[in-house]
Amino acid sequence: MRVFVSSTSLDLREHRQAALDALHRLGQVAIAMEYFGGVSGDGNGVSLDKMADSEAFIGLYAHRYGYRPNGGKSVTENEYDEAVRLKLPRFIFKIEPRYTHALIDAHRETDADSIRLLADFMARLSRDNVHAIFTNPDNLAMLVMQAIGNKDQMHPSTPPSPSIQASDFSGGVGHQFNNSTSYFGNTTPPTPKDKRRP
Repeated sequence: MRVFVSSTSLDLREHRQAALDALHRLGQVAIAMEYFGGVSGDGNGVSLDKMADSEAFIGLYAHRYGYRPNGGKSVTENEYDEAVRLKLPRFIFKIEPRYTHALIDAHRETDADSIRLLADFMARLSRDNVHAIFTNPDNLAMLVMQAIGNKDQMHPSTPPSPSIQASDFSGGVGHQFNNSTSYFGNTTPPTPKDKRRP
């Protein structure tokens, strides 16, 4: 399966690599900026073109909104919108808010407009997707492997396995059920809604 990996790059470099390594271990083909090479065109256009050949979408999100071509939406949000338009199975991973990491903390948004846009985007992600919560790179790799590994076994009406947890973080939380349209390839809102598991 060809899986597009979307995220901001400066803050999530180590987490991206962990996700890519997990996909490789599963025998999947990762479509990611790290492999685009010297392609002509701007970053936004190139990434959207690459998505046309993808079969699934992984989105990793923390505290950075990212590069905004022409001052509009970020490349990262444009990639998510394209995944929605293409109706790709979406695998959404959001940072545990209390988790600290040198790169992530160093690249938090400070611009007021970008902070607002990020908050709106994160709220939309939570509203439209059931997501997993990650902490360190190893924890994210585990979640990616479980998500992709379970994709072909999940029936649309089956909630995600309760074994997917951010257990590497002291006091952390597991995956969160929301009123959603996708989780690990799921196309039906799972139940229960708005419930966290320890």
